[in-house]
Amino acid sequence: MNDQTDGDVKAGFLGAVVPIHATGDHTPDPARLAAPLEGPGSIMRSFCTGCGQYYELTESGVQQLAESSDISLGASLEGAQFLQVASCSQCDGDDPAVELKPIDELN
Repeated sequence: MNDQTDGDVKAGFLGAVVPIHATGDHTPDPARLAAPLEGPGSIMRSFCTGCGQYYELTESGVQQLAESSDISLGASLEGAQFLQVASCSQCDGDDPAVELKPIDELN
């Protein structure tokens, strides 16, 4: 008799998705934040200190994060700045803190 469940069999063939854990205290790489954006419509990067993931954000994504933490973005969203978040949708963190930071202050 086989004790494997359908989930075990599927994971054996397809692999399993393991959630990213928010260990915290990740530090962004200034060179990676300053690299040219690749996604269509991307205007700014975001970095999660919870899990260490980088994201490219569109204008609406930037606006949503800024509004969630009452951040004033100023006249231009483009330039040498990024949004640093304490947790994100990819990790298991639950800290909603968002900060707008200049990339050149990381050096």
